[in-house]
Amino acid sequence: MYGNKKCLIAKGYYWPNTRPMKTKWTTENIPSQAGRRAVITGANSGIGFEAALALTHQGAELILPARTQGKADDAAARYAQSKLADLIFSLELQRRLKAVGSPILSTAAHPGYAVTNLQADHLPPGLKILITTMKPFLSQDAAHGALPTLYAAVAPEAVAGGYYGPDGIAELKGYPTSVPVPKNALDETVAKRLWVESERLTHVTFGSLSNVA
Repeated sequence: MYGNKKCLIAKGYYWPNTRPMKTKWTTENIPSQAGRRAVITGANSGIGFEAALALTHQGAELILPARTQGKADDAAARYAQSKLADLIFSLELQRRLKAVGSPILSTAAHPGYAVTNLQADHLPPGLKILITTMKPFLSQDAAHGALPTLYAAVAPEAVAGGYYGPDGIAELKGYPTSVPVPKNALDETVAKRLWVESERLTHVTFGSLSNVA
């Protein structure tokens, strides 16, 4: 019914990753995406732009929802909380996919500390100076920040429940590798509540996935 598909929202559930990782995985390792469709938010700049560019080069059809610049400040203020919610939702998505016997994979990724326009205008001057000084050592550009997302979405080695981030110190920069899921994202009760609330607020249900206990 579902076919052999991956869920390109790039989120995941915590199961051991038993497949070997490639070292220094880059966009050159992306297989052909001809005949596949990807939805990428925030594709006007930063990591979203780099991910869209890489998938386009490999033949993917893209859907690029856009937000107005006026919403950017509010979005940046809620960034950390929304990313945790995204991860929790993805854990619940994979649990439900597994429960109904779907072969669709829900995988997860984070970019580490990638320098994008999200950091441009939302920091006090002193912190901006400190971050500018440390950038070469602790951060990476948007193109490298996009690699874990691309790996989670299209790499043949990515597995159901895989969570991927940079392989450098503190997962701030580097090439994609399997990373631990934060403990505060593993509360199944919270995940179920988030799923139900998401359906209520969006007025969207997910067929048989909505009926999983």
